[in-house]
Amino acid sequence: ESIIFCSSDLDTSRKVQNDLLNLALNFYRSLNISCRVVKVPFDTLLPCESSCFLIEGYIPMSDAYLTIGHVGNYLDYVSRDLKIRCGTKKIDNIEKYFVHTSSLSLCRIENLLPAVIECNASDEGFAIPTALLPFISEVYNYTTMVPYIRKRSRGKGGKILITEEKQFLKDKSAKARKGY
Repeated sequence: ESIIFCSSDLDTSRKVQNDLLNLALNFYRSLNISCRVVKVPFDTLLPCESSCFLIEGYIPMSDAYLTIGHVGNYLDYVSRDLKIRCGTKKIDNIEKYFVHTSSLSLCRIENLLPAVIECNASDEGFAIPTALLPFISEVYNYTTMVPYIRKRSRGKGGKILITEEKQFLKDKSAKARKGY
């Protein structure tokens, strides 16, 4: 969750919101996720929001888009409630104003994780996105791919079926008995 405070100028506030949206889209692209941006209609916004964008990621096995991120602009609603002001002191008077607030919710894990795995899936396994390689390769012994324990195949109507790969499971249990 990121919260950005900016000046009370409406153009600046919208620019900050667009910058947050572009930041989120670049993040999702680095994970090889196909995504789209949906502008929330005015009549369905929360009372505190002036504008809102939902970022939806494509889940291939479900053939559906799920919300993976959210970018909102709250104008001065939050800063008035929290009494956050900004301004300069002039010689005769003090000019202060309430700041505008924008937020970015980058990771809805319950929807982001399936999108990352399914968008990077192949018949052999799950290809690790290059943005995640430094974190995963240090902890696990995977270089670029996490192999499947089960085998994927296409059934009637093109649906993906998952069947157990018996030889792989036999080899794995044999290694466990030998103490590998």
